[in-house]
Amino acid sequence: MGKLVGQIALARGAKYQLEMGGKNPVIVLKDADLDLAVEATVSGGLRSTGQKCTATSRVIVESAVYDQFKEKLLARVSELKVGNGLEDGTWMGPCANKKQQEKFQYYVQKGLEEGAVLLCGGKVPQGDRFRNGFYVEPTVFENVNPHSLLAQEEIFVRFWP
Repeated sequence: MGKLVGQIALARGAKYQLEMGGKNPVIVLKDADLDLAVEATVSGGLRSTGQKCTATSRVIVESAVYDQFKEKLLARVSELKVGNGLEDGTWMGPCANKKQQEKFQYYVQKGLEEGAVLLCGGKVPQGDRFRNGFYVEPTVFENVNPHSLLAQEEIFVRFWP
């Protein structure tokens, strides 16, 4: 069905984006502009606090540039300001609701249990400015098993008990 939708949109000259269950990867090859790749990864994965079907969920990096990309990615993520989206300079706002925040915490724990390496984030930020909202830290894992929950399931809430 996705191919059909793409063909029809292409024939009409319409812009389109299809989410077809691929966990929305970014692929970074050794000849990539790493700064641009980092910005695309951060924006695709963390804008809207990752709460969209098309949020970047996986980054596949060619080994020749893996360490350099990872260093740049972690530096960029550490610069992101989490907080009230109505305040100037805020890059990442809160989760939509308490259940979403709880689901984030659940998946962080499951990722750790399944052997993924937490590179940054993974917590609910503390302090007065986070009191009115359901905030989470921008979070990056590596060495995620392709069969793990992190790799297989969508993390943002739709219908979660």
